[in-house]
Amino acid sequence: MEEKKAAVIGYPIKHSLSPIIHNYWLKENKIAGEYSKIEVKPQELEKFILTLPQKKLTGINITIPHKEEAYKILQEQAEISELATTLEAINTIYVKNNKIYADNTDYYGFKKGLIENLPNLNLATKEVLVIGAGGAAKAIIFGLIKDNVKKITIINRTKKKAEILAKKSKKTLIIDNLDNIEHKITHADIVINTTSCGLNNQNQLKIEHSKIKGKKIFYDIVYKPLNTKFLVDAKNNGHQIIAGINMLIYQAQPAFKYFFGQTPKITEKQIKFFEEQAEKY
Repeated sequence: MEEKKAAVIGYPIKHSLSPIIHNYWLKENKIAGEYSKIEVKPQELEKFILTLPQKKLTGINITIPHKEEAYKILQEQAEISELATTLEAINTIYVKNNKIYADNTDYYGFKKGLIENLPNLNLATKEVLVIGAGGAAKAIIFGLIKDNVKKITIINRTKKKAEILAKKSKKTLIIDNLDNIEHKITHADIVINTTSCGLNNQNQLKIEHSKIKGKKIFYDIVYKPLNTKFLVDAKNNGHQIIAGINMLIYQAQPAFKYFFGQTPKITEKQIKFFEEQAEKY
């Protein structure tokens, strides 16, 4: 049987743990295949994506900063899922019979990570504060709207990007900046960092936890380091935390099926292994 090959692309890409996850599943499910990571600069993206059928790759995952640009490139060139079209952002592309297909599995991964950690959570009663307004934020916000979350507030360094995002939603969203962030956190139940702040311990969000009232759920989609300062500070102040590794693992599950034809089972043992790998990485 011919070996199937897939990859994750981004710029930078060194931090990606996706190869560890996919290659683990390939070995566990006895599938002949390989998953790698490829650095693709913004100016190289269009050519890379459109020549995917010739690269002998069954598919690719897409990470920062290419998700929204990939959608623009593929608008007339691929069959794009309804969700990815709504989001105008793509994180998964796969090739079937020399045709390109595209999807977005970010919200699936985000929600699975949330529900697996908090199985009794009722989103319809929760107020959510989303930090950031990029491709991942868009996926999470539109997913939360579909799941009838009670209220969403978006805060971003520049309000313009958040306002554009809000106009595309069918729910009234509150838009604000990062000033007085503690006050905004106080009025939320779930706080989600969708920015790259904290990645590799750089560009940290400044939050004074002594100013926050009540206990919250802090969810960071950054997974390197495994426990970001955003999460460590929250935990040290009595809040519940969910690490980005959860979203990464679960968003990879449907992508793996696209690439290799089988849905991998995810166990606590696997998650622990991936967490250990993230800490070493």
